[in-house]
Amino acid sequence: MSAALPHPRTGSRTLGNVDGDALPAPITLLTGPGRTWPAEARWARAQIRVGGQWRPARIERWRLRLGNLRWAARVTWQDDDGRPVSGWYLCSRSTISFLGNLGSASGS
Repeated sequence: MSAALPHPRTGSRTLGNVDGDALPAPITLLTGPGRTWPAEARWARAQIRVGGQWRPARIERWRLRLGNLRWAARVTWQDDDGRPVSGWYLCSRSTISFLGNLGSASGS
């Protein structure tokens, strides 16, 4: 892809332009019966893969739709211009990496 187009749901020009980037959660996971709750501190600090690179991020909320095993997370990160970008993304170890809380001695 030669020119990055804005992502339809986030407006970001970096999200989803490279294979292996984090994928927005489908609307079917975000609607209907299920549970949504705030992320605990130990899960909040993360990295998200966008634009072909890992970026510091924060998990704000979790979502699990009733009858589905796919998790979605509300993730906030900054784009190339330093603007905050926030959206619901599918949880996958290959696209969202959890770093633990700020007081933790371990992390990756």
